[in-house]
Amino acid sequence: MGVPDTCIYVADVPGGADVTFTTTPPYVSRLRSRVGDQTAMHGPGRQLGTRHEGVHGSSDGHGLRLWAMPVGVMHEVDVDRGVRLEVVANDPSNVAELRAQLRERAATLRDRKCP
Repeated sequence: MGVPDTCIYVADVPGGADVTFTTTPPYVSRLRSRVGDQTAMHGPGRQLGTRHEGVHGSSDGHGLRLWAMPVGVMHEVDVDRGVRLEVVANDPSNVAELRAQLRERAATLRDRKCP
């Protein structure tokens, strides 16, 4: 995520999954901005995120890669020390696939210490 001390948690919810990102107090606002970029890139009026010269929108395996998932609706919710991305599948038949992909990407970000 490019934000120091970031932790990522994925939890199943009806129709999809919540991806919660937390960090230490000095970095909360930066983390929320980055997650907001993810939402903006995938949602209505898609655009490239800040930093990384826009590579979040490429196929280099960087970031959450939400554009490659069966996402129907996303919302950001500020939480203590971070933000929760509420992700709902585009069709009930895609819920399991969406959850699996989110877990895989979260694990990759944790393992790679994504810049």
